[in-house]
Amino acid sequence: MSDVFHRFFADPEHEESFNSCCKALNTDVSGDRDCFLLLFLLSSISDGDSIRQIVTKEYGNLRIRPSAIHEGWVTGGSARIIRLAFHLFNYGCPTANDLEGEEELRETRKYLPMEVLTGLDQRLSTVALNALSILISWN
Repeated sequence: MSDVFHRFFADPEHEESFNSCCKALNTDVSGDRDCFLLLFLLSSISDGDSIRQIVTKEYGNLRIRPSAIHEGWVTGGSARIIRLAFHLFNYGCPTANDLEGEEELRETRKYLPMEVLTGLDQRLSTVALNALSILISWN
């Protein structure tokens, strides 16, 4: 990983967790913006051991498990980070798929970046904003 991105990690533990997640998933993120940002976000709430509960690798591509948001260890902040990652990289709102009307609308709103940021603590807010900054400036 380029030293350019070193400054975006929330703390040394976040960077260590990121490296652990890459190793656990046997994934090289060099030059792959989406993969880097996906693991950048998710490594803020998981490590190499728990990343497989959130992400699956299919045909060489990383995918977020839609059911991950319902894992027992997922807190409100973790759920918000998973939703943001899903919204940015899987382009959908899987927990809203089986809902209708107002209930579907409420659940869909939970995936919007501003909704995610509203309920995060300072560390996770920093991670989410840094991920959005990298995403915007990468082009």
